[in-house]
Amino acid sequence: MAEVRSSVTGDAAVDIAAVSAVFAASRALLGVVAQSMGDALELVTLPQFRAITILSVSEPMPARDLAERLGVAASTMSRSVERMVVQGWVERASNPNDRRETVLTATLKGRRLIADVAGRRRALLEAIVARVPETERPALLASFQTFVEAAGEPSATDLQLLGL
Repeated sequence: MAEVRSSVTGDAAVDIAAVSAVFAASRALLGVVAQSMGDALELVTLPQFRAITILSVSEPMPARDLAERLGVAASTMSRSVERMVVQGWVERASNPNDRRETVLTATLKGRRLIADVAGRRRALLEAIVARVPETERPALLASFQTFVEAAGEPSATDLQLLGL
């Protein structure tokens, strides 16, 4: 087993083969994410997809809050919101708690877009798992469970920034 000192943690005994395998798996999973979004990115830009994702799982929010969550300037968000409203992905409404404020929500069309991408992603993952021999699936499951436990659950904000 090839072992070196970790450049990140400084710990000894980092298994290079294990890190390489996880890195390869992460590339494969990113490929699944990219494939699942292919059709959606013909309809919206990646930043718009990220915004619709956040709005589809959040309470209605002002554009400035959405801009902050996405890490973009309010003026950039304003132009993007206008395009998403015109295209029917997002709608504006008065804030029921403060009529002077406008809030944004994903429309049914926007929520369907997000659900369609998630459905395609699940179907792609199911097809991959189906290609794993049944006798190896318990080991695959155990490995992924161990990895998820070691990595910890990503924050909802991190996932939303990626449109996941």
